[in-house]
Amino acid sequence: MHNSLLKFVELQDFSTDFRIVADAVRKKEFHAKLALEAFRPINKRIRFWSYDDVVEWHSKTSESVSVETRLRLLE
Repeated sequence: MHNSLLKFVELQDFSTDFRIVADAVRKKEFHAKLALEAFRPINKRIRFWSYDDVVEWHSKTSESVSVETRLRLLE
């Protein structure tokens, strides 16, 4: 996780948000590391997603695409 955050600092000049994806049990570690002074310039642009969050996001996105495709076929 620390190495990923360091890489984000290197990329801070790019206009983008960052995500750390990890097991939910590592969320406390994420917040502890993000509180370090080295990550202050980017800490508002980084979010933590658990694996379960990613699974849910993927499922909902897939459902949405499926509905959109079906509706296009009905036109």
